[in-house]
Amino acid sequence: MEFAGIITEYDPFHNGHAAQLAAVRQVGAKCIAVCMSSGAVQRGGVPILSDQVRARAALEAGADLVVALPAPYACATAEQFAAAGVFLLEAL
Repeated sequence: MEFAGIITEYDPFHNGHAAQLAAVRQVGAKCIAVCMSSGAVQRGGVPILSDQVRARAALEAGADLVVALPAPYACATAEQFAAAGVFLLEAL
């Protein structure tokens, strides 16, 4: 596997998320891109931690790139959240 994309909130980023990134790397991903909600979370609230803190945590845990999922999509239905994330990751 050359490329893996993860669509997420990481709010807050925790050890399970770090284990997810490590597992993806372990199965052969050479590049891991994370599409992370920004400014809002799917339940319509404000993230516990800032976008910058969550992105830095993901990068420090093994992600190679973090792209922002705009707030309107982050607050949308699960299907719209996922579809927007797939669209952004496919554009890479």
